[in-house]
Amino acid sequence: MNRHLQKSRWMGISLPMFVILCHFSNLPDARGAEGLRLLPESAEALGKAGGKFANLSDPSVVRFNPANLGLIDGSEFMMSTSLLHGSTSYSSLNGNDKMESPWKYSGGFYFATNVPDSPWAYGFGLSAPTGLDMKWDRDGVLARGGAAPYKALLFNSALSPAASYQINDCFSVGVGVDITFSYLELAQVYPAAIADSLKIKGDGWGFSPVVSFAWDVADRHRLAVIARAPMKVDYEGKADFTNNVPAAIPNPRSKFESEIEFAGSVAVGYSFDISDDFRIGVDYEWIQNSTHDDLVLNLGANQGFVPPPNNRTILDWDDSWNLGFSLEKDVCEVLTLRGGYMYSKSPMPDRTFTPVIPANDRHLITTGIGIKRECHSIDAAYALGIYEDRDITNNQQALFNGHWEYLWHQFTVSYTYSF
Repeated sequence: MNRHLQKSRWMGISLPMFVILCHFSNLPDARGAEGLRLLPESAEALGKAGGKFANLSDPSVVRFNPANLGLIDGSEFMMSTSLLHGSTSYSSLNGNDKMESPWKYSGGFYFATNVPDSPWAYGFGLSAPTGLDMKWDRDGVLARGGAAPYKALLFNSALSPAASYQINDCFSVGVGVDITFSYLELAQVYPAAIADSLKIKGDGWGFSPVVSFAWDVADRHRLAVIARAPMKVDYEGKADFTNNVPAAIPNPRSKFESEIEFAGSVAVGYSFDISDDFRIGVDYEWIQNSTHDDLVLNLGANQGFVPPPNNRTILDWDDSWNLGFSLEKDVCEVLTLRGGYMYSKSPMPDRTFTPVIPANDRHLITTGIGIKRECHSIDAAYALGIYEDRDITNNQQALFNGHWEYLWHQFTVSYTYSF
């Protein structure tokens, strides 16, 4: 193990890794191979998660692909809620551990409208596109002695206005932006010689523009390209040493500052209408996670307890990608069935693997149903995230070496009102 990282463990300063790792939003599922980005909050999008970019036509396109706003007829308002259940377990010669509080919740609101007799369409969304809520036993193998945080919470709330313009019968362009408020909270056991624990809370704002194009290449064929820019968030808040703080720390509270960059991405989607009631979609997405090579933590007046090089954590993540397909069948005028598959490549090497975002390569299998009656639509979807087991043997923190297993479920229900 690297001597600096070994020393930082005993000082409780494996912290930078866990604080700043919360920036890998483009990495979705609520805790997945892509990192922190949640799975789609729209039930239609989740039901065909492997091939949604070109043919998604509900109001959530304001964030996923604003060029598709023109596919919406009239005006639509949608609200969506998701329930997730995750299982993450760890075993090694040091002992066993498992994630606590497996149930997670998410949701969003979206509105989209086409301007009558105009090539313009507009919309906005309010959602939680990225997030993290990971808890381990405070006295467990991973958290004991300050090797890993026993609590890591990242909450991102994004307001996403967007617009599209229909250039001609075959080509449209869309633009949008995520205006994001981000809140970060972290709690980690600290060596008894210093204090019982260190708790960090901070927040900040970020902005990430997106531009997309949709092209009806030929009859029944549609191609979409989506580019999302990176988003930087400057976090400010407080860091508190708590319980039995010795005189060596005259002021247990200090400021906390950090800079986190959420990775950019480029996606390409293709849709083919096999018939009037049967569609297939194929998606590929590339995520630039290689920009994250090291992370720095600033604790203000108490920075002396985390002097260089212990305030720098090496990440060395790789670029990652997703590839998948979807099927969608209109059974009748009011009923639609959906299904999809997506493979996600993890960006996290064994050497920098962390229990805060435990993940590996993932196979995502989804299914969904849509029911529409007049101006009311109800959609439901289920996703099963199957992760390959992971055996870590060469991590920079020796305690993280071991056998890791995961399984995630997501249930999403959406209601849409058209007018």
